[in-house]
Amino acid sequence: LGDPSTAKSTLLKYCADIIPKSLYTSGKSASAAGLTAAAVKRPSGQWMIMPGVIVLCNDGFVFIDELDKATTEDRSSLHEAMEQQSVSIAKAGMHMTFPARTAVFAAGNPQTGKWELALSAQENVNLPPTLLSRFDVKWRILDIKEFNRDSQMAEHILEEFNLDTKEDLFSQDYMKKYFTYVSKLKPKITKEAQKELLTTYRSLRQKSQDQESVIIDTRQLEGLIRLTTAHAKCYLR
Repeated sequence: LGDPSTAKSTLLKYCADIIPKSLYTSGKSASAAGLTAAAVKRPSGQWMIMPGVIVLCNDGFVFIDELDKATTEDRSSLHEAMEQQSVSIAKAGMHMTFPARTAVFAAGNPQTGKWELALSAQENVNLPPTLLSRFDVKWRILDIKEFNRDSQMAEHILEEFNLDTKEDLFSQDYMKKYFTYVSKLKPKITKEAQKELLTTYRSLRQKSQDQESVIIDTRQLEGLIRLTTAHAKCYLR
């Protein structure tokens, strides 16, 4: 979430290229059926279920750009997938449930075009709290005017148009192989890790009761487990 022109879309597209079993889409163009699943009637009169991107990327990633521009109906289709990790469809006498253990990585802009620091993330971005709370981590990317930073960014953009090819620290092919290997790892939570997670959850829960502004519930505990597991995978543990 953040100001326009802070490379959010570029980040999403790059990640979609290097992470296996992932797709990129835009909230403006993606419908509820395109995200989850749709029932389509064939010329023969038979009905056929067409899976959307979240079902197709089961055990992978879906990158949704401009999530705040999607309609309320289209966004509501994400609720079940992000909470229950499944997609259900009931149409034309058919009832089917698809697995959707899919990580959703989304980007959104503030309603006014500029991030207001005095307002919360919920007030800045046109997203309901029920959907916003389903994201384990929320990043705020601001366009801060600072001479040295602006100069470095401008130089980097100009370098992109340079004909001399510059070798990256890690090639795209290497990153693809790394994430393919990492995705197959299945770390187990030890007793010590369980105690640490429980202590952290209790501490956060207590703080939320004192402040009465941020709600911490079991959804955040599940998020902590997912983040801990992902952290262990990245270190090949």
